Amino acid sequence: MKIKNLKFKIKNYCEGQAPRHNSGQAALVMVFFLFFISVAATGGLASFASSELKSANTLIKSKQIRSYTEGSSEDAAYRVIVGKNVPSQFSYAEGGLSATTTATLIYDDEGNVDSVDILTDGAQANIKRKINVLMEKVYEVNFLFGGLVGSGGIFMQNTSSIFGDVHTNGSVTGNNFPVIDGNVSAVGTISDPPQVLGTKTEGAPFQEMPVPESILDGWEDEAEDGGVYSGACPYKPADGTTLGPIKIPCDVEINGTKIVTLTGKLWISGNLDVKNSAKLRLASFYGSRSEVVIAHNPADENDSGKITVQNSAQLLGSGTAGSYIMMISRNRSAEQGGDEEAIDVKNSSSASIYYAPHGKVIAQNSSQDVHLKTVVAWKLELKNSSLVEYEETLASVRIPAEKWAIGSWQEKP
Repeated sequence: MKIKNLKFKIKNYCEGQAPRHNSGQAALVMVFFLFFISVAATGGLASFASSELKSANTLIKSKQIRSYTEGSSEDAAYRVIVGKNVPSQFSYAEGGLSATTTATLIYDDEGNVDSVDILTDGAQANIKRKINVLMEKVYEVNFLFGGLVGSGGIFMQNTSSIFGDVHTNGSVTGNNFPVIDGNVSAVGTISDPPQVLGTKTEGAPFQEMPVPESILDGWEDEAEDGGVYSGACPYKPADGTTLGPIKIPCDVEINGTKIVTLTGKLWISGNLDVKNSAKLRLASFYGSRSEVVIAHNPADENDSGKITVQNSAQLLGSGTAGSYIMMISRNRSAEQGGDEEAIDVKNSSSASIYYAPHGKVIAQNSSQDVHLKTVVAWKLELKNSSLVEYEETLASVRIPAEKWAIGSWQEKP
């Protein structure tokens, strides 16, 4: 509040002039009036300052207890990661701060510890904080497009279609009557056809592949750690075979009406051919998690490490929503100017995720009743009535890993 500087003038009375009896009363009243205004203003400011100080102290305490609660959660998470013993419940206290952490083990269908739920309750006086951390042995892959394609670009023809958003670091071309029901972005150009029912963005930023090469290497190591096949080649598993984790150092053929169940990571150092009415599926204990099959021959990355899925062969998840088999080819022929196809999907074959970051994926003659969910490739070609139909659950594909990692970290009310 701004108070004006009031000036008072006291008259000098001339000789013989009697002073007025109320001449000083008005000035005195004004002095008292200003005094009470000053007191009121000072009291208001003091009250405001006190309120602000109280709020500031509350904020400081809130930050202190949040930091203290996070510290206790981090301690439990660290113990899980490095393999130390984690008590089912433990507490910390310091001054007016306290935090109690409860660790709950969650088991899979085989009795193995699948995840650890860490819940920490922190308090300081009447201020409370609660943090929940979920530790998992999983690696999360985010597939955000129906098709994510490298510099080789996308070519569509006939009545092929993609339902979902698409990005390429190259260009999009086509002929006949292909359709993309979604948004399309390209570093290069987008032709017509294909018909695009969403927005078109040319000159879009470059997109990296969602899985680093180091992770792919690690998955191969995990498969090999489970054992190496030493039987006759090419390997033709019998009906009812369970596979994984394992490395097979030669070609693999799954045909006829055989059903092969995947129980861990599979690394094939050769080519994979799944055909006729054969099925490769995940064991039910995977639940909503997914798994990988990798075809990669480090000694011949141009002519080997290829995957063919044909006829009415099917590659299936565990039966739980969000569970997929991720078919990975590390063949590099297309990226290096060759004609070899890393992944070839023919007839009415199906799988959820096809991944060839350095190679070409071609899908042709697919029935629209059985279709692909997402494709990641250096180059993509869709023919005939082949269909890619994106599912929202692909935005978070969870693949088992050997090491613990933080699956989620959130503050709860």
